[in-house]
Amino acid sequence: MKIINITILYLLIFLLVNINSRLDCKSIAEKEEHYTFEGKSGQQILHENFNTELLREQQEESIRLSREVILEFKDVSPYYSRMYENLKLLENSQSASSNSVDSNTTTTTTSTNSTTTTTSGTSTTGGNSTTTSSGASTTSTTGNSTTTSSGTSTTGGNSTTGSSGTSTTGDSSTTSGNTTSSSSGGSSSEVPIESSDGSRAVSWYGEACEDTTFGFLNETGPCGVANCYEEWGQGFCNTTTGECKCTYFFTGSDCSIDIDPDHQWDAINCHGSRSCPPVYNNPLPHQCICKPGWSGVECSVCNANPVCNSIATNSSQEDYLNICDTTAYLYKSKQYSCVITGQQVISSMNSVGGVALECDFPDADYVSGLYSTCSMNLYYHTTGPPLYFNCSFDGCVRNILPGQSQEIICQNSACSCTTFCSGILNSIISQVNGTANFTCDSNLNCQFSQEVIAAMYPTIPMSCVAGECTLQPPPILPVPVQNVDRILVYISTGVSTIVIAMITGLVFFVSEKQEQRKHIPPPNHVPCDLRFSDISCTVQEKWSFNKTKPKQILDNVHGICQSGHLTALMGLSGSGKTSLLDILSGRKNVGDISGNILINGLPVPENFKRISGYVTQEDIMIGTLTCREHLMYAAMLKLPESIPMHEKERRVDDALRALNISKIANSRIGTAEKRGISGGEKKRLAIAAELIIDPSILFLDEPTSGLDSHSAYDLIKLLKKIAVDGDRTIILSIHQPSAEIFEKLDNLVLLHQGQLHYSGKAQQSIEYFDQKLRTNFPNQRELSRENHRNPADFIISVISNDQFKLPIFESQHQIQYSYQKEVQVIDVDIDENRNIPSSSIHLRQQQNNIYLHKVDEYATSFWTQFMVVGRRSMLNYLRNPFLLRTTYFVHILVGFILGWLFWKLPANLEPGCQNRFGSMFFIIALLSFGSITSLDLFYHDRIIFIRERSNGYYRTSSYFLSKAITDILPMRVLPPLLLGGICYYMIGFRPGFLHFLYFLISLVLTSTTAATMCMAISTISPTFGTANMISILLLFVFLLFDGFLLARQSIPIYLKWLVMLSFMSYGLEIPVVNEFNGLWVFYNPPNTRGTYADGLEFLQSIGADPNRLFIDMYVLVGMIIGYLLLAYVFLRFLVKEYR
Repeated sequence: MKIINITILYLLIFLLVNINSRLDCKSIAEKEEHYTFEGKSGQQILHENFNTELLREQQEESIRLSREVILEFKDVSPYYSRMYENLKLLENSQSASSNSVDSNTTTTTTSTNSTTTTTSGTSTTGGNSTTTSSGASTTSTTGNSTTTSSGTSTTGGNSTTGSSGTSTTGDSSTTSGNTTSSSSGGSSSEVPIESSDGSRAVSWYGEACEDTTFGFLNETGPCGVANCYEEWGQGFCNTTTGECKCTYFFTGSDCSIDIDPDHQWDAINCHGSRSCPPVYNNPLPHQCICKPGWSGVECSVCNANPVCNSIATNSSQEDYLNICDTTAYLYKSKQYSCVITGQQVISSMNSVGGVALECDFPDADYVSGLYSTCSMNLYYHTTGPPLYFNCSFDGCVRNILPGQSQEIICQNSACSCTTFCSGILNSIISQVNGTANFTCDSNLNCQFSQEVIAAMYPTIPMSCVAGECTLQPPPILPVPVQNVDRILVYISTGVSTIVIAMITGLVFFVSEKQEQRKHIPPPNHVPCDLRFSDISCTVQEKWSFNKTKPKQILDNVHGICQSGHLTALMGLSGSGKTSLLDILSGRKNVGDISGNILINGLPVPENFKRISGYVTQEDIMIGTLTCREHLMYAAMLKLPESIPMHEKERRVDDALRALNISKIANSRIGTAEKRGISGGEKKRLAIAAELIIDPSILFLDEPTSGLDSHSAYDLIKLLKKIAVDGDRTIILSIHQPSAEIFEKLDNLVLLHQGQLHYSGKAQQSIEYFDQKLRTNFPNQRELSRENHRNPADFIISVISNDQFKLPIFESQHQIQYSYQKEVQVIDVDIDENRNIPSSSIHLRQQQNNIYLHKVDEYATSFWTQFMVVGRRSMLNYLRNPFLLRTTYFVHILVGFILGWLFWKLPANLEPGCQNRFGSMFFIIALLSFGSITSLDLFYHDRIIFIRERSNGYYRTSSYFLSKAITDILPMRVLPPLLLGGICYYMIGFRPGFLHFLYFLISLVLTSTTAATMCMAISTISPTFGTANMISILLLFVFLLFDGFLLARQSIPIYLKWLVMLSFMSYGLEIPVVNEFNGLWVFYNPPNTRGTYADGLEFLQSIGADPNRLFIDMYVLVGMIIGYLLLAYVFLRFLVKEYR
């Protein structure tokens, strides 16, 4: 029982000392509350994460030593004299408590003005507690109170121990401005010290640290400055000898050095400023209270010139130091005080730490590193201790980098841990060696790294203040020249100059060409006569698995197509009409073709498409456009840039009126889902689109197909008018026209099974076949002319009857031609009203020769074609918004769903890491499979592209680039940005703008790569189903080898190439590395103590390379360019209309 009572006594002594210490440093505790981390105050973090085992050992040791220390120094030190008073009070209280078990207790408590009387017990008001002996009275209130007692009086949180009649009221005030302490063992009087705010404050233990002034530190007593730090209980002064007698755990001539091994972590050098609370017997970590003019965690950073002047005054050199340089740049000896801002370091420490760093370059030799050293202390709090570890560095050099950043590199490092370090941290820190790097920009945003510590903290970002007492004026910084070989500088400068010159020249060249195009006069309409002879065509027909046989499509066909005339190529299906029309127009690209075609007696020029138009049988147009818009885009692409816009608009209006479709000018053409204009109106619109360029020759492939007889007649009548009024050569193919339509035809080329049966005047063909029939079959009445009201029916029935074979059309209509001679027609009765003199024909040949060889192949430049096609594609997107709206809706919805499902993921191994990795995998997979919608970009518009390219609307390159960009920007860039912007912070990915930016870049690159791959597949696939199947198959293969479903380490070596081909592996590795590289993950396995693991370990476990963040980006950009080039090559050379 006695042992228990003694133990309780020592414990009460210890608690009393610490309670007073905590009351003394109340302002520090309040200040500590302002430092928060993850919603916890600094005090909470301290009590939750402090090394509790260490504190328990310290407390036990302090209890053991307290009594003997107090008894030894009670007669020579006021500090320990007061401790002895408290010890006696506790002993008396313990003795009185054992003899007063049955005492009566009366307690009265008030919240404002209160008086409390306690007999042999404890009185507590307003949250403060005081233990008193019998006869002692304590009054404590939250407001104002007045107490008179024979013991202790405490008001407003301040404690005073006095004799009978002493009272303390109000906040931080004393009666008559003086406070007296006395005890039966002796008396000691403290000299009041003037505080910084002018109030009187005592300096002994129990005073708030911020209220302490530093006057006594500058007063020289019997034992020198600070008088052995007697006020802090570190020693006492022997006035006889003038020497200091130090208490336990303190040493030095002035008792300023703490040698307590268990308090090593709590040590801090305040560089002449005060450390509060005292180290000895205090479980709370303390901090430095800086003198005026000094700042920083160790009060080592000057912030005002006068403190440097004082140093200069005390120095033997009068002009040595006289200003305080607070810039980031080191001159000779610079002190830095920093607050750690890196989230991974803060997460690991569970606190916002502080760093004190000092670099000394005594000779200002920044290059060699001789005698240049640095030192660093890393603290648990921004205010100081506990001290984690300290390091020293030598062989340091300094560089000024471009951008005026300072870099200090030290070749040798040595670090040591305090007792606050854990075993793992201690093993790492003790092995520190090698290079250290400290970099600061002009705004003192700094970074520290060390090659061994990098295993735990890759870099330590910090926000710092700096100070150095230096000469006047401040030192001049060296010129920031990058430390590279001069030859590399010369080469890079030369290459950059050449590239800039080439780009400038290219821009100038394009601008000049554009300007020249605007001044080229538009070509005048030139009538053209087209003559062809000996046209033959043979194709290879496949009749077995690997064998082909030749098939004759055309055999020695010839004819004349004059300007101002309507020429028809007539025959049954399969007779070769369309093949002949394609050969004459220059669009036939299948088979062996031979023969001669002349335009006004000259060979067909390369720019023949500029003076001719071609209307296909299928009226394929962009259904979301109106008729006027369709014609305007055709005008902007086919008319020269020298023609002003108002002139192009006039031509569009003229074409609408000429084709009698002005009333539907603002009506949409229509799609398969939404009907628009009629078939006849579409045919007229197609013709109007070709008439805008005022062509000399117009080809039409079966224009009456699909029209009723009345519409067909109106169309042919209109074509006849266009031919006559515009002096144009119009050539059309037709099956079996009605009698009314046949009367409108001027020339007729009759084909049957590839053989020419007639070529000449259409009206003379009736007499020709009637005469042939009468001559060869005089008794045949069934096929006679009288039995057919329609001349076309009569002619077709004659040539298609297998029982009566007429001789093949002979040479009386063959054409003799020569490049040097005038064109003459033998035995062909050309319209007498249109006979052309030879001199006029020769002049036309000369004019046309000059014209046809000066006009470019395309009417507009690449840039104009790119802009017009891009504008048209974007308008088509907006007019057909279902896909666009669905895409945006899905990405926004999925973003919110992911943010809700993975809301604020914790930074732990399970489920934090797993869910982070899983959410990234889902996003990458969603964007990849969602890009299948780009399959129809070139596939469904393929026929339109083929027709317009064949008609000379644009180049393949301008069309491809404009279509690709108008798909990538609205469909592959904006939706991923919306998705990532919504879910990133909801999921709780790493904060920081760069991390957020890299995450978005990975999504955009992945989506774009998948889309370009699908583009390349769609351009080469024969059907949409084939393209869809190939795309899905490749996406599933790439998904399997992206590193999530199948660990990269388990992939066989002979399949590693699939990982390299999988764009998803690169797209997934970017956000994973961005998230986990530098992230500290809490790992708490069952039945073990939790610890923090570096995210690099997780990256290693999944086979991700933390150094490939930017490499993966470059690879994806290369893949995008490669897929685009493949798609262009396929579109340019493989996508053709085989006619």
